Amino acid sequence: MDDPEYTGRVRRVAHMLDPRMLLAGEAELAHANALCERWPSGGAAPSDAHEADALARARLLRDATYHPDTGRKVFAPLRMSAFVPMNLLIDGGMILAASCANPLWSVLAQAANQTYIALHYYANRNGTRTDSAVQRVAAYVLATVSSVAAAVSIQGLGPPGSVARTLEPWAAASVANALNLPTVRASEWLCGVTVHDADDGAPCGLSRACGFYAIGVCVLSRVFASAPTLVLPPLVLHAIDASRRAPLPLGARLPLLLGMICASLCCAVPIVFGAVRQLSTLRGKWCEASVRRPDGKRPREVRINRGL
Repeated sequence: MDDPEYTGRVRRVAHMLDPRMLLAGEAELAHANALCERWPSGGAAPSDAHEADALARARLLRDATYHPDTGRKVFAPLRMSAFVPMNLLIDGGMILAASCANPLWSVLAQAANQTYIALHYYANRNGTRTDSAVQRVAAYVLATVSSVAAAVSIQGLGPPGSVARTLEPWAAASVANALNLPTVRASEWLCGVTVHDADDGAPCGLSRACGFYAIGVCVLSRVFASAPTLVLPPLVLHAIDASRRAPLPLGARLPLLLGMICASLCCAVPIVFGAVRQLSTLRGKWCEASVRRPDGKRPREVRINRGL
C-alpha cells in the first residue's frame, strides 16, 4: 500500500516487521479474516472507535500472515514479521564469522544469508511477476558466489578484529544486492516497466529508463538499510576491544551484539525503506520518446511502482 506521508510509510513498515504477529493463533487469524471480510478496504468503515482499532489490527495481521495474491499463509520463518528474529541470527552469524581466522565460517554465513534472502523473496514475490525459475536460480547463485568472493577477498585486507574485517559482512551483502536485484528483475531494464501519467493515471507505455531507476533505488535502499545493522554493531565492538587490554569475552560480547542488531533492525529498516514512496513520480522528459499518453502527448510527470 502506498502512503504519501513519510511517517505513515515508516509506521506501516514497522508494523509489518512486528514479530508479535507470529504469535497469533488460528482463532485470532480467523477472527481477523472475518473482520476484514465484513469491512473490506475501500468500503464503509466501522463507526465505533474500538471496532475501528480492531479492524486496523486485523488488516495488519492478515497482511503479515497471508500472501496478498494467493491468499495462502506464508511459511512462518519467511513472513515479514519474522524478518527481525531471522536476521538477528543471520546477521549476528555473519558479524561473528568475520572476526574468525578461518574463512570457512564467513563462507557458510554468507551462503546462509543469501539462501534465506532467496527463500524470503520467493515466498513473498508479487503474483504478477514473470521472472522464470532460471532467473531466480541464476540470481541466487550469482548473489551467493559474489558475496562469498567479497567476504574472502576482504579477509585478506587485515587480521581478525581489524576495521576492514568488521566491514566484511556489509560489503559482501552490498555486492550481492547490486548483482541479485538486476538479475531477478532483468525484464524491467531490458523491456521496461509500465508507467502512467502522474496527473490522471493514463497508461503511457513501457520505459526502460524508469526500470533502471526503480532497480537502482531498490538496490540503494537495501544497501543503506543494512548499513546500521552490519556496520555499527561491529564497529562498536571494535572500539570496545581497542579500549581494553583483552577482547570482550563472548559471554558479554554476544548479548551486546544481538541487542545492537535488534535495535538497528527495528529502527533503521523502517526509516530507510520509508524514505521513498512505493509509487514514485518522475519527470516525463527523463523517459524515452516512445512514452506517451493515449492522445499522443508527452506526459509532464509519470508514476511507476518501484517494487521492493
